[in-house]
Amino acid sequence: ATAVREVEFVDNQGQLVRGSAWIQEQVGEGWGRANQLDAQLRHEAAKLYGPDHYSSDGAVRLIADPNQLELRKAVEEALVERAIFGETIDDHGGNLIMAMEGGKPKVYNIDLDYAFNEQPEPLWISAPNKGVIRKIMPALSGQQLSPETVSRVQSFVSKYDSDAGRQHLKDLGLTDAEVNAMLSRAKWFVDHRQFPPMEFSPPGYDGT
Repeated sequence: ATAVREVEFVDNQGQLVRGSAWIQEQVGEGWGRANQLDAQLRHEAAKLYGPDHYSSDGAVRLIADPNQLELRKAVEEALVERAIFGETIDDHGGNLIMAMEGGKPKVYNIDLDYAFNEQPEPLWISAPNKGVIRKIMPALSGQQLSPETVSRVQSFVSKYDSDAGRQHLKDLGLTDAEVNAMLSRAKWFVDHRQFPPMEFSPPGYDGT
């Protein structure tokens, strides 16, 4: 779980329940290391290009493959989502989960305990702990986002950049400063329509 928040949800009996709860960080049945993005990208690369491509370099080739646009978009959306949340410390390939939904890949973020900071622009920091994500970063840094990703971020901004939307986010437990920063990061993606430039980890960077 990532954090305790005041939430409301419908239980198995159809009753609305309000209270404190942990944000769920696991996805689907049989969740485990095999579903982590690190392992999934290496596996897919080896399946498509041969066993010698079960590697981070194979994952980079997979993301760049024009025949794998659905996979690239799924990874792109998850990385942009995580940057909007402001989680740039622990964004390694083990903290993203890949599953198939309706025959298409879907990537989910987990372990967001460093999220919701007050940084107004998205950061994308390369560090030794980030596994396959560190290898993918140079290939995506500064690259244009898909129209679908931009549209999703624009919808998020349109929904929450209002008094009612901001209040809804604060009702979930975020502070004014955290809400302002998250919306600012989302607007950055709408305005620039690209990945942030990759930065290298500074001395003392707290990657884990």
